Formats: sequence, C-alpha cells, structure tokens
Amino acid sequence: MKKITSFIASLLIVAAFTVGIISCKKDNPTNDSGNGVSSEVYVAGSGRNTDGIYVATIWQNGIAKNLSSVVSIAFSVYVSGNDVYVVGDEQSQNDDGSVYDVATIWKNGVATKLSTSYSSARSVYVSGEDVYVAGNEDNVATVWKNGVATKLSTSQSSARSVYVFGNDVYVAGNEDGTNATVWKNGVATKLSASNSIAHSVYVSENNVYVSGYERKEGKTIATVWKNGVMTALTDGTKMAVAVSVYVSGNDVYAAGIEIEYDPENDSEKDMATLWKNGVKTTLSSSYSEANSVCVSDGNVYVAGYDEDENDGEVVLWKNGVATVLPSGGDAYSVFVKK
Repeated sequence: MKKITSFIASLLIVAAFTVGIISCKKDNPTNDSGNGVSSEVYVAGSGRNTDGIYVATIWQNGIAKNLSSVVSIAFSVYVSGNDVYVVGDEQSQNDDGSVYDVATIWKNGVATKLSTSYSSARSVYVSGEDVYVAGNEDNVATVWKNGVATKLSTSQSSARSVYVFGNDVYVAGNEDGTNATVWKNGVATKLSASNSIAHSVYVSENNVYVSGYERKEGKTIATVWKNGVMTALTDGTKMAVAVSVYVSGNDVYAAGIEIEYDPENDSEKDMATLWKNGVKTTLSSSYSEANSVCVSDGNVYVAGYDEDENDGEVVLWKNGVATVLPSGGDAYSVFVKK
C-alpha cells in the first residue's frame, strides 16, 4: 500500500479530524517474551481481505484476522482476561448511497456500532467490568462507557486516547479545532494556547503524560506534556509529531514521525521515529510511520508501517528490528498479554 501524502502534512491540513492515534498497551509475532514467559501479542490496524479491500484487522502472534467485510479500520486493541476488544471505524451507507464512518467496537470479533451517525472510535481501555472508548461523534469529542456516549465538549473537538487510573478517566485530544486538551473525568484542561494536537495519554504514579505536537512560529514540534508542562522532543528544524507515549519505570518513550528531505525524489518523507527520554532513534530510512509504542519485559515494541518492507507493509519493530505482518495495510496499536 504505497503512501503518497505526508502523514504530518495531512494532520496539518485537516487539523483535528484526520489520523488520530491511538493508545497502546504493553512482541513480535512470536509468543516468547524473551524471559521464558509466554505472551500473546496483539496488533490492530488495517489489512487486505480476500477481495483486496482494506478492512479492520487484528494480528494475534502474527496471524491476521479480518474483523469486517466492508471498508473499515481498527485503531486500538485492549485485552482483558480472555476477551479481546478492538475499536475503529466501519463504513455505513445512507439510503441515497452516500457512505459515512461509524464508531465500532469488536469484542472477540463481534461488532457493535457505538453510534448511528458520523463517528469514529480511536482508543479503548478496560477497567474491571467497564469498557471505555474515546473518539468523536458528529465532530465532538466523545467517550462511551459500556456503550453509553458522553460528549466532552460543545464545540468542534476530537478524543484520541483514553486511560483509566484508579477512579479517574483521562482522555487526550483537541478542543476548539486545534488546541491540545486533556480531560480528567470530563473536565477539560488546555495544554497549549497555540496550534496543537494531543494524540495519546498515559498515567504513571499519578503523573499524566500526553504526547502530540505543537506549532510555534511556523514550526511543528513533537511534544510530550507531563502534568501539563511541555517538553519539546524536536527543535522545529524538521516537522515532527509524537503519536504515542508510554512510561516504563523512569523511562518515557514516545513514538511518532519526523519528516526528512528525500533528495532522490526531491520531496519530503515521513520517517518512523522513537524517542526514549528525549533521545531520538530513527527506525527506518524509508517512508514509514511509528504509531504505537509499548514496553514489556524490557523490550520496546513499536507498531506502524514501512514502505521499505515488501513495497509497504504493516511492521512491528522489537528493539529496533522490524518484522513484517501479513496482509499489508497499516498498524496503529500493539498490546502484549502475558
């Protein structure tokens, strides 16, 4: 699946309502965690079905399973006990033949629509018996708890990531078009007064981490906010965005994209990037995306896309080494169950 349009450029053109991403949880497509402990590795994204249509897909230990027969995409996966929850968008059709996306949750492969109108489901988190989904409905940031929708705003907005810590529900996204925002139990806090987007939220030891980007003086800067305080991951000389954040012990990981100039084609290209405590590692020299990061047993997993692999494939990097997942498409979320 050749990528043509720059991911970051797309984000800036359509601001809040393009490719939002994505929460992640804590392998590569084997079931060995590296220390003798068996693990199940789940990746959510889009893959080709037998008709060549890109549909919502989940990979379990590298084996692809299509979740839908129509155009669709899976943005997030969460495993609780023996239940596998996946959320994303599935295409529906109006009586006049026009199509629109509908927020959808799949539990163990069975789909349930979360809305009857234009909507999107970007992140899922399970806490006890409660299932939380973050997304948007009719261009308004929304959280569904056990299928019941609660609007987080009255203005144009979007929710991209949800995380539950104790009794508190955190949601990251944007409000008023292009203001990075985190909601705690429905109460909004703006993270920036400038053009910005929040993509992912993670809570560790009562500290709230949010990743995204901020626009300053015409520069797009990959950013992590800790308890509302901004840390720039880049200096603005290259456009960049931090799509996913994960905390393991004292280490803060962010996965995303940095745009490099491609002299061979005289154009710009997105490059999958991982930051650990602010130190950058480029995961691929070709057009690529890093959409989700998590850490398990000291191993760092990043899910995304790499155009260098078989002319463009779903890729899972483990400690920087890429493994191609079958069926093509793109990967947006990774979860490891031990």
